[in-house]
Amino acid sequence: MTYGTTVPAFYQNYVDLLNGRNFYDVLQNTDIWDFLASLPEEKAAYRYAEGKWSVAQVIAHMCDAERVFQYRALHMARTPGIELPGFDENAWADRNNAEDQSLAEVTADFRTVRNSSLALFGRFSEAELLSKGKANGYEMSAGFIGICTAGHQLHHTRILQERYL
Repeated sequence: MTYGTTVPAFYQNYVDLLNGRNFYDVLQNTDIWDFLASLPEEKAAYRYAEGKWSVAQVIAHMCDAERVFQYRALHMARTPGIELPGFDENAWADRNNAEDQSLAEVTADFRTVRNSSLALFGRFSEAELLSKGKANGYEMSAGFIGICTAGHQLHHTRILQERYL
């Protein structure tokens, strides 16, 4: 279910990674915390190639993106028809100060953000989940943004597993 949204190509991978699961169930899954806790602190600054984000920057990016997704979903649920801008994740990653934080600190921040996502999406009614607006030029619903939130985490978890470990 995509909550009435035609899936933009950019977001198809996020939808596919859910493999039909309910986004809220994915957001509640605690496997992410075990995985992040298993990352050795000495990997915090590790980059698998020049110009790629460090492990800490990836986790901080997950926080930034999830906050943006929350903002978008809240706007669409409360102000149908709103149009919101995109964000430049690379520019933000360069300024997220992750290099000055331990993996425990960026993980704690992510846990806080996730708890906020669970509270937000858990309060939405079905009508609010179906409420649409535009973000980054694409029409989407608040519920679809929940799918993107869960899929984004799965995407970056897979990247961390495959390229950083």
